[in-house]
Amino acid sequence: MSVEELACEILLLREANIKLQNELNETKEHLNKYLSKNKTYYEKNKEKHIENVKKYKDGCSNKRPDFVGRFRISNYNNRNR
Repeated sequence: MSVEELACEILLLREANIKLQNELNETKEHLNKYLSKNKTYYEKNKEKHIENVKKYKDGCSNKRPDFVGRFRISNYNNRNR
């Protein structure tokens, strides 16, 4: 490659780099706006979320499925011994 071709390629790469940096900055700004909205929503409703999680955990801890796949749990446990 000649010097002119290399210089031209360097200029093209610099332009592409600048374009990608601008796009990255725009994406970061957009994400910050989106995430800040979610953060403020969570902070306003934090207690409600905590209560819902506790209710879910209490409800799920008492339940035990009778079947795993198509086998009863007792049959499945005896089969693996």
